[in-house]
Amino acid sequence: MYKITFQKDKHLYFNEQGKEVPSVSEILRHFGIINLGYVDGVVLEKACNFGTNVHETCELYDKDDLDSCDPKIEPYLEGWKKFRKAHPFELDLIEKPLYSKVWGFAGTPDRVMCGTVIDIKSGAKAVSHALQLAFYFILVDENFPDWRVNARMAVYLKENKYKIEQFKDKTDISLAKSMLQIYAWKRKAGLL
Repeated sequence: MYKITFQKDKHLYFNEQGKEVPSVSEILRHFGIINLGYVDGVVLEKACNFGTNVHETCELYDKDDLDSCDPKIEPYLEGWKKFRKAHPFELDLIEKPLYSKVWGFAGTPDRVMCGTVIDIKSGAKAVSHALQLAFYFILVDENFPDWRVNARMAVYLKENKYKIEQFKDKTDISLAKSMLQIYAWKRKAGLL
């Protein structure tokens, strides 16, 4: 596994040399796959904070370190608990920042469990989720080659329930790699 430093408050990643490297979300935004410019800033900030709180609460739960829970978050945690009960496998990775030396980017997969890269979602489904998980797949596969990563899944949490969406289109991986190549080329050519 390669060394990467993650500044969580600014969502920035730095490699071993201290050089900033692009994140998954930065690359998706660059290509217009994620475009939230139409969303009111106050609404977007509130949704982002809520999602972050859901993630942090689920992380504390998975690490058996949760003392209490915000009442607004609790129904989403219940959805996660139901997912974990239905899938009682050991978690191989929980919110671990990863870096790809091959492709020159970084990201933080939410979970890896039994060869499946999992992303926890507290909002609506979006077309970007398949590619986001493809990038995470690339990161996990490069950093843990012995794990035999073979699946990608989003777990959409709702109040006291969850829904799973598996992403089986293998062209997502090659598309993500193509995006990484174009992004690197643009950076080298001074277009970024």
